Amino acid sequence: MVYGSARPTVLRRLDTVHHSALRICSGAFRTSPVESLYVICHQLPLHLRREKLSALYFFRAMSVSMHPINQLALPIGLRRLYDSRPSHILPFCERAKMLLHGSDFNNITIQSFDFFCFPPWDIPQFSYLNPFSGFEKSLTAPVTFQQLFYHHRYQYSSFIPIFTDGSKSDGHVGCGVVSPSDTLSYRLHNFCSIFTAELVAIFCALREISPSNQRKFIIYTDSMSALQTLSHYDIQMHPVALKILSILHFLRKEGFSIIFCWVPSHVGISGNEIADSIAKFASTFLTQDIPYSDVKKSFVSHLHTTWQNNWDLQMNNKLHFVKPFIDMWPILPIRELDVKLTRLRIGHTRFTHKHLIFGERTPVCPTCHTDFSVTHILIECPSFKSHREYHFNSPSLTLQDLVVPLCGILPYDWRSLAKNGSCAIKPQPTNQPAYIIFSSGDSSKSGHLSLESPSQGGPSYHCFFSKVFTEHPLAAGFISWISSAGFHQLDSVFQEQTSNHRLPRVFLFL
Repeated sequence: MVYGSARPTVLRRLDTVHHSALRICSGAFRTSPVESLYVICHQLPLHLRREKLSALYFFRAMSVSMHPINQLALPIGLRRLYDSRPSHILPFCERAKMLLHGSDFNNITIQSFDFFCFPPWDIPQFSYLNPFSGFEKSLTAPVTFQQLFYHHRYQYSSFIPIFTDGSKSDGHVGCGVVSPSDTLSYRLHNFCSIFTAELVAIFCALREISPSNQRKFIIYTDSMSALQTLSHYDIQMHPVALKILSILHFLRKEGFSIIFCWVPSHVGISGNEIADSIAKFASTFLTQDIPYSDVKKSFVSHLHTTWQNNWDLQMNNKLHFVKPFIDMWPILPIRELDVKLTRLRIGHTRFTHKHLIFGERTPVCPTCHTDFSVTHILIECPSFKSHREYHFNSPSLTLQDLVVPLCGILPYDWRSLAKNGSCAIKPQPTNQPAYIIFSSGDSSKSGHLSLESPSQGGPSYHCFFSKVFTEHPLAAGFISWISSAGFHQLDSVFQEQTSNHRLPRVFLFL
């Protein structure tokens, strides 16, 4: 943000330093394209990072009603002067507005924080009921929850029930309120999160309670996070939560008795099901400012989409072939191996591209009479066919088979794991095993392989793999890596596994 007012020629000097740092961190070869460096390191280009910092600071300033920046509007006369002299650098506010011009963020209003809605000695106390504690949803039948709820309603039959719920899907955010006499549903801005929708639903319920002649109400919500947020007051808490505590404080002073209660969702509790249904199909827009946290998340997602669109244009980029979507890939714990894998993924290695540095001729394959490349050596050249069969048990491979993680963060159910195949690892402290999961299409049986670190006191590992582990082309390479890394195999035993076995949360390694 500080450098945003600098000239483009000055900013290009920063790009050079940035690229050098990325090459050092990743170990990429000197000739690697800068677009590949950004993606392999998962770091935004500096121009997008400056846009991110400037926009987020501008949004944060808009969320503070007394912030000095909000008073710095550029007079019309000065605006005409800047228009006539494009070489002059605009003030920060005007640059931020130009950055957002033409996007969905141009005309939004950020919800301001009211830090002093309560005096420090009169902070409202908030608590909620949970009659379902001790019953895990995944292990409890819906009819049990219904019976518990009916018993709870019998105990609080004198309180009027109000159900609230929020909903967020692609292109739609809504909230719903259900009371014995009426139902309300509102559509919110698409930038709002599901958490904001849940809080807005509670706020709308309290606002409907205010003119009522009744004095005893109980509000049901299936958002435990909303209730926990309301029960922990903080001056930096969600602005809608502050509004809820403010109106709740007012209603209690007026003699209202309001109780909050958590209910599980989608277990057949009628009021909650209705609130969920009307929230999903709400069409009446509610005039509601957007919290800064929601705008921040949406803008970061917008920048990532812009970055992805720019990456999609790099059709001739070697890394784009193996990594078309920008996301974080796990790194190897051994620097030397990680650098080698990085260079193979980018497609620029010392053997294939050092001629660009020393001004030499391009190395040519003596068998195929084509230029040497990572793809040609590992996949295409018939001279290395025997090596591919020896190391990977297969003469036909793709570059993705060798350098791309096979799936994302687990847990996977065993059926999906068997279908997609994966090899995963997660280091753990000593004497606490991690898991390496490997599957190649057969989930009827699996084996396990225990390993220990070569270093004294290092982490230990525990592996699961299917009975056709050794038939997979990556198996030999994986075992070779274990040997090269110095890990010691302790045991290898087959054991039965059920098809619905749930795997622990682990991270990919290869």
